[in-house]
Amino acid sequence: MELKLVKTDDAYPSEGNPREDFGDLEALAATFALNPANPGEPLNPPVLVRDGEVYRIVDGERRWRAMGIAGTKAFHAIVCEDWDDADAALAMLATDDKKELTEVERSKGAQRCLLLGVEPEAVEKAARVKGMRRVKRAADRLGAEAECMSLDHLVAVDELAEWPELAERVANADEKTWRRAYEDAKAEAQRAKAEKALRAKAAELRLDLEEGGELPDGMAYALTCRTPADLEAAAEEYAGGALYMLHNTRGDGARVVVYTALPDDEEADPEQQAALERAESWLARMTDAHNSATQFVAEMLACGGFQGHAVMEMAADDYLGDGAQQWSERAKASEFLGRFELPEPPERGLSFGLLGVALLRRLADGCAPSGGDMAAAAGATGGPMREYAARRILKCCDYFAAAMEDGWQPAREDVDLMCKLTGLADAALAEDEKEE
Repeated sequence: MELKLVKTDDAYPSEGNPREDFGDLEALAATFALNPANPGEPLNPPVLVRDGEVYRIVDGERRWRAMGIAGTKAFHAIVCEDWDDADAALAMLATDDKKELTEVERSKGAQRCLLLGVEPEAVEKAARVKGMRRVKRAADRLGAEAECMSLDHLVAVDELAEWPELAERVANADEKTWRRAYEDAKAEAQRAKAEKALRAKAAELRLDLEEGGELPDGMAYALTCRTPADLEAAAEEYAGGALYMLHNTRGDGARVVVYTALPDDEEADPEQQAALERAESWLARMTDAHNSATQFVAEMLACGGFQGHAVMEMAADDYLGDGAQQWSERAKASEFLGRFELPEPPERGLSFGLLGVALLRRLADGCAPSGGDMAAAAGATGGPMREYAARRILKCCDYFAAAMEDGWQPAREDVDLMCKLTGLADAALAEDEKEE
């Protein structure tokens, strides 16, 4: 098969096409003017099979008829030498007129169109998927193996091109497990990138980095640097001298921990120092997770077509409040309905658009992790976790759970930390109940 310019008068409908209603052909013809590469032609090229000196339309009779209305004299088409070749070409592009294709079928068709020289932008519009240049780069590297991979899978492989081993790991995963493999590989790549940036900044500042280890004797924990800017600020704050220790672990990522010397008559409490470092690490990780979850839901609301419900149900509940409280929005809404002797609606409506974003912002701000709560959970406050801290931690973790129900995918180690924090908060509440 090949992409070829064909005269409109040389193409003829196939006798086997059962379609009788071709819809609004004039409206379809008008869209052809929007084709930036070939004005007057559809972005999705018809599929033809050679029949002597003419061509039979295998796929795209509606587009061909619309081109007649548009006055198109010639058009680009995927030309097949025989019907077997044409059958393979039918999986190339998905249109509204066809049965839904599988993700792998859609990917295979898009890849073939790219090989035939169809512009990536045109394939993106036809397949309704962004990133065709990434798809082409990944397919060129992987060869025949790429035909068994979805478009999103190929995009993920290309995103990791800077780390060949990680890209290979994702490429080798099957269609059921590649997303988890990609998330793990992306987290590993981000840790490697962050470590590289920290090392470069340390070299620029002429700081000697110690490799990760235990709390040094005679030193006390000061702070943790996760970005080059953090490290530069620490170097200025502790210009009189400090020890900089580089760590890079799966759970806590790449970071430089800063230690300062204790006075001669003081000794550091190793447990307290470990708790302080743990609290700061947990806060950084939960803050990153909170930002990621909120961005995920906000993007869905902003782009439209949001199918998730769990977060917005939680946002509605958060806004309406407790009906038993006189001044809650729920109580005021019930009172308003009571004026007209109307019952409360059996189902609560969900808010989308800008109103939904406003409710999401309110909920997200109220669920953000705090340093005090993380310090209480990590045992860095010198006492048991208070009820209010435990309930705020549980609300934060409920927010994460709702976002995951709506499709958000956090890193595996962050899920483990959420479970740990939930357990600590539940234990603290149970202990409070015993005391009461």
